[in-house]
Amino acid sequence: MDFLNESWNNYFNTNDGEDESIFSHISVNKYDFYKQAFTVLGDATKNVTGKIDLVQKDGSKKWFKYNIGAGLANNTKDKGIVAILNDITSEVHLEENLLEVVKREKELNDLKSAFVNMVSHELRTPLAVISSGAEIIQMMLEVGKPVADIEAYTTQILTEVERMTAFMNDLLMVSKIEAGKIDFYPQATDLQAFINEIAVKSYSPWKDGRTLIVTTKGISQNVDIDIKMLRHVMQNLIDNAFKYSIGKRTPQIRLRFGKSQLTISIVDNGIGIHKDDIVKLFASFSRGRNVANIAGTGMGLVVVKYFVDQHAGIINIRSTLDLGTIFSVKIPYQKPKL
Repeated sequence: MDFLNESWNNYFNTNDGEDESIFSHISVNKYDFYKQAFTVLGDATKNVTGKIDLVQKDGSKKWFKYNIGAGLANNTKDKGIVAILNDITSEVHLEENLLEVVKREKELNDLKSAFVNMVSHELRTPLAVISSGAEIIQMMLEVGKPVADIEAYTTQILTEVERMTAFMNDLLMVSKIEAGKIDFYPQATDLQAFINEIAVKSYSPWKDGRTLIVTTKGISQNVDIDIKMLRHVMQNLIDNAFKYSIGKRTPQIRLRFGKSQLTISIVDNGIGIHKDDIVKLFASFSRGRNVANIAGTGMGLVVVKYFVDQHAGIINIRSTLDLGTIFSVKIPYQKPKL
């Protein structure tokens, strides 16, 4: 490089005596700039423009718009080029910020649409069942039908009320999470006994007659958990395992006590999850594409992921369509210090 003016020295903190080259500062598209420069050397009538990012000595990056034209090498008649650079860093950052705003706005609009669709389905369907059930009960009472004939409709109404209550609870839980209003209270807990209690009380049997199977590997030990949080995690995942495997083999919980962590795997042989849906499942109101006729809010796994994170744990999903799904929750025995 024959000559770099004072502005260059100020921008890149260099001295006139330093052997400096613009090419040493280009972090990406270096060869595109080479190509543009040699295009001008080959044809002095050409003038090219473009955008490059240059890295300063401290590692920070600045963006420049360049204009390359033909010129003569310093004090000679040799062919050369003149490159004029204008700092457009602020404009680039503004453009990036605007693109991020547009992206967020689209995400919010998508989220709003998903929320409206989900709410209309999760509230309209139960309300329709409750309304029709109440009308039928009223007609049956008017004609003096026996109580036994009415019970089926009252049970149906109560089921839909429970569904709406669960929906509202999910909404409230997500709201609390987003507001940071949920505290974490870990205590040493016998995990084997904890899981067995959940299995016996809620899934022996489940409402379709199937009974949850629990298996264990390794030596059972106490683990520091927030009992309310982990109970919520287990019940959500186990409920899903049953709900999405109607008519299939009974789901299982597999406990594995390793050297440094506990792994809880919830296994079902149900409808499975499409591979493109797996990465979206922990986002609010997101559900698999093959669950249209199965009730759900798309919020349960948001809460599950948050509660697992509070334990410094991780949750993994393995699934094959029409064969089943495995949710694995891994919780370290000792939570890493922050």
